[in-house]
Amino acid sequence: MTGERENSPLISLSKLPVEVGRSPPCEIVLPDATVSRRHASLLRRDGNVVVVDRESRFGTYVNSERVRERVLQPGDRVRFGLRIAYEFRSDGFHLLLHQPHEIQLELVGIARRGRLLVDGVTTTLKPGTFVGILGPSGLGKSLLLKTLAGYFPPEKGRILWDGRDVWSQRDEYLQHVGFVPQTDILFDALTIEENLDFAARLRLPRATQEEQCRAVKDVVERLRLSPHARKPVTELSGGQRKRVSAAIELLRGPHVLLLDEPTSGLDPGNEARFLEILRHVTRRQETLVVLSTHSPAAFKLFDRLLVLRREKEVGRLAYDGPPEGLLQEFQGKDAADWFETLETGAATSDPGAVDPGGPPRGTAPEFEDDAPTPQRAHSTTAHWPAGRSAVAQLARTQDVPRLSRQLALVVERCYATISRDRALVAMMILQPLLLGLLVVFSQYNPGRIDPIVFFTVVIAIWLGMNNVVRDLVRERRQYIRDRMSGLRAEAYLGGKTAVFSAIGAVQLVMLLWLVRWGSARILDEHLSQDLVELSPWAWWGGLMLVYLCGMGLGLLVSTMVRTEEAAVAALPMLILPQLLLSAVATGDSNVPMSQPRGFRPLIVTLDSLVHPADSASRWEQSVVGRFADAVSCLCYSRPGLLMIIRPEITDFPRYLWIGDLLHVLVLLAATHAAVWFMFFQRENSWPAMAGF
Repeated sequence: MTGERENSPLISLSKLPVEVGRSPPCEIVLPDATVSRRHASLLRRDGNVVVVDRESRFGTYVNSERVRERVLQPGDRVRFGLRIAYEFRSDGFHLLLHQPHEIQLELVGIARRGRLLVDGVTTTLKPGTFVGILGPSGLGKSLLLKTLAGYFPPEKGRILWDGRDVWSQRDEYLQHVGFVPQTDILFDALTIEENLDFAARLRLPRATQEEQCRAVKDVVERLRLSPHARKPVTELSGGQRKRVSAAIELLRGPHVLLLDEPTSGLDPGNEARFLEILRHVTRRQETLVVLSTHSPAAFKLFDRLLVLRREKEVGRLAYDGPPEGLLQEFQGKDAADWFETLETGAATSDPGAVDPGGPPRGTAPEFEDDAPTPQRAHSTTAHWPAGRSAVAQLARTQDVPRLSRQLALVVERCYATISRDRALVAMMILQPLLLGLLVVFSQYNPGRIDPIVFFTVVIAIWLGMNNVVRDLVRERRQYIRDRMSGLRAEAYLGGKTAVFSAIGAVQLVMLLWLVRWGSARILDEHLSQDLVELSPWAWWGGLMLVYLCGMGLGLLVSTMVRTEEAAVAALPMLILPQLLLSAVATGDSNVPMSQPRGFRPLIVTLDSLVHPADSASRWEQSVVGRFADAVSCLCYSRPGLLMIIRPEITDFPRYLWIGDLLHVLVLLAATHAAVWFMFFQRENSWPAMAGF
């Protein structure tokens, strides 16, 4: 008896144990996208009926609480995924008709940085309703949406969902909510289909590839994007980009879709079309769609309007009802007068427009007496708290693919975005070739091969930094969007590191081949022979290590700066010390390493510190020389050169270079550890930059 019942109205206790899932061989088949293929088990144990979750993607819930295993009592409601629920009774499990959840706001107040911005908002938002939030700038419309999204708790009052406080069931609530920030967060080099495909693979990890493709096709059709599905995002109009942003959030089929100023920057025609499409989504899915807007021109399209007015620098509800009532209140006024009225706080709610069964509108009288002024607001809740926890904890509320699958997704997407940028690909190919030629023609008579090797080391460090220094800051908004949908930071950084390491490996092969081939034709026979005797594998391996060091430094800068311009401006300050704090730049390369000098192998330098009497002449160096020698230990170029050329020094073993190899490895580990530490520390400040 496999797969015989779909959405069975009754699961008899006599049939236990049974498996519940989206497809056979489960006995109870629930064909819903939020139900996993093998979702849960219903069984008897010690005379009790038990529900056991089977690591489902959207979870198993008992009375709105997500559970792994629970002994059931008569009257318990068991929900599989986000939509299908049964009530447990004495004779079995009875299917409950889907009852969409409504959101209730009770005297909600929102503060930011100690200042109360919104106060006394009381309303009820029902499923299948298209709601617009209107009002002047700076009254907290965006903060109200973000609070509805579950990102921040309200400063005052409470928000209820399905009759329970949102923050008592936040993990479950976030599964039902989609939030679209004001700024479009898309990968411009990819097509609409590719953007949605990568998003579906992250947001619907337990769905089969066929189901993911079907979900993508469905949102493309609903948002009327089919004619443009294979266009790169760069070729889309503003209205089409907005639709793609909304489509990404609709992939999971949320019950609540929140959009922050989605019509900003759109002409009246595109604005009307976009709102019509959202209205259609509302009707088709019984989705609650709430958006903020400054435009009064299109408010006739909404089912319901929430209008904020300014009162003592605080936003309060001036109107809550259908557009028709607002038209009567502001009859004969143009948009400028309309907003002037709201700015001055002259607008008041019209009691005659209240729905008979609806909640009260405007500021509750009993709340006004004890409402604090902006100066008295006692805490800051409407911004991302300091530390790693906020973003990381929000990401953990999402059930996501395994780390290996996320890593593969990031690698594939990163490769796709790079390969579509022809100018970037051309520069990545030309840079090692042109810089290699510069080394060949500038080092035509160096006297020894050290300067040639040194400049290849500096170029490897440069390539590592230059390849990645703009990448993280450029994709910061996309990262935060995906992070809040469950992307793990380890997968993101690991994928980026893997892609750019592969690119660097190819670049260094090109550089090394050109330098060896060109120098052999320009140098005299003695130096050419020295160059040939230098192992190409050791040379390439050393270059690869310092490339990874440079890449780590570039990622660190990209993590810490706010703009691409700042990241690029940092490059000269990072590369010049690698060049100037060296034996080549100071002229010490002409002094044999068997003589006292700076920039020697690490073991020799440490030995001179431990046994100063054996190398008293070392102290003949100037104070500046000793300082430069010490600081150069922080530069990748110093041990990078020494581990490749492997100098032989009297009274020291042949494997002296191992100390320099360890030196590079320590610098490499320290750099990438700093990247991970700073990335996790600073990611909490990024949601505000991305509009979350």
